[in-house]
Amino acid sequence: MILIPSEPSRLNMVGPPPPPPPGPPPPPMGGPPLGGPPAADPKGRNLLLQDIRSGTKLKKTVTKDRSAPLIGVK
Repeated sequence: MILIPSEPSRLNMVGPPPPPPPGPPPPPMGGPPLGGPPAADPKGRNLLLQDIRSGTKLKKTVTKDRSAPLIGVK
């Protein structure tokens, strides 16, 4: 097929891209409040906070530092 410059070609007749699809529907009204599960037993939480404030000793941990470069290892 030979295209003649004065004739409109199919490539020039392509319109703009189609519009984007619509967004998701809005969330339903009402229902449980967002923000995670309800708070656990307030007494347990208060005891935990009291231990933190009083400086309860934590279990000793050991850190294995593996960030050193490996030299001569195959």
